[in-house]
Amino acid sequence: MAAPGERDCPACGERSVRAYLSEPARARRPTLVSYVWCRSCHRFVGSRSARPAGLTFTDPLAALAAEERRELERTLVGFLGHLDRLWDDGVLPQRFSAA
Repeated sequence: MAAPGERDCPACGERSVRAYLSEPARARRPTLVSYVWCRSCHRFVGSRSARPAGLTFTDPLAALAAEERRELERTLVGFLGHLDRLWDDGVLPQRFSAA
């Protein structure tokens, strides 16, 4: 994630692939959840992986109460729409650093 801006979509060719990473609050081990989607053609992939030691990143949703977060994530379409608005407002993409 050295350059976390939008990328070209391999499906539709538009430069509108976006990503968002978060750390689940109740994970038993250091875990990352990633959301990668194309704003143009609406393809999406999500994954879980181990969180690399020393990785830090901004997360504009980290301050939400658990209930607010659950409501936001209630539907994938609504959640990705919220993330798109954060991109459009300049809050995303996230910033990453490694210690």
